[in-house]
Amino acid sequence: MNNTAAYLPSIDQETTNILANLRPKDVLVLSSRHFSMYATPFVHVGVAYYQKLEGDKGESLSEKSFLQLWGNKLEAIAKLSADHGASVVFIKQPPEFPRELSPSQLCQKEWYRPLLPSNCILTTERSRLRTRFMVGMSLILRKLQQENPSFFVYDPFDQFCPPSKNQCSTVIDGILRFSDNDHLSMQGSLMLEDSFTEFLRHHGLLKG
Repeated sequence: MNNTAAYLPSIDQETTNILANLRPKDVLVLSSRHFSMYATPFVHVGVAYYQKLEGDKGESLSEKSFLQLWGNKLEAIAKLSADHGASVVFIKQPPEFPRELSPSQLCQKEWYRPLLPSNCILTTERSRLRTRFMVGMSLILRKLQQENPSFFVYDPFDQFCPPSKNQCSTVIDGILRFSDNDHLSMQGSLMLEDSFTEFLRHHGLLKG
C-alpha cells in the first residue's frame, strides 16, 4: 500500500507569533521532521509514503530547491530570533528505523503469549540509519551554525547509535528506548537529559 505525502517548508502563523514574543536570553528549540527529508520512502503502519516536495504556492520542487527553501526559512527564523536577543537550538532527528515497532503492550511475555512478535525489537545497520536523512540538510545546518553565533545544532544520533557499533537497536541496555520506529519512549527521552543539559550549559544557554 502506497501513499504520497506533500510537505511545504513554510513558517506558519504559530511560528510567527512565537518569534514575535521572544525576549532576550530566550532559547527557541526547533526540530524539523518531514517524510520528504528522507531518501527512501517513509513507512508507517504498512504504508509507504513517497515524497512530494512543494513550495509556498504548492508548486513542485526538486530536492535541491526544496532544501534551499527550507534552509532559507530556517535562516530567517534564526535571524528573527537574534533580533530579539534570543538563541535557537535545532535538534536533529534521532534514528528512524525502516519498519514499524510492535506496540509495547504486545511485547510483554504472558502465559498466553510465550513468544513475542518479531518486531518487538528492531535492529538496523548504523550506516543505513545515518544516511536515511538527506545529506543536504546537514550541510545547511552546519552552514547556519557557522554563520549565526546564536544558532546551535544538537545531534542525538550517537546517543542511540554509538560510532563503535555497526548495528543500532530500539533496545539499549535492556530497555526499550523507542515507542515505535520513529518516536522515543519516555526512557529514550531520559537518555538525552544529561547530554542535552550539558550541551546547553556548554554554549552558555543554561546557567547553574
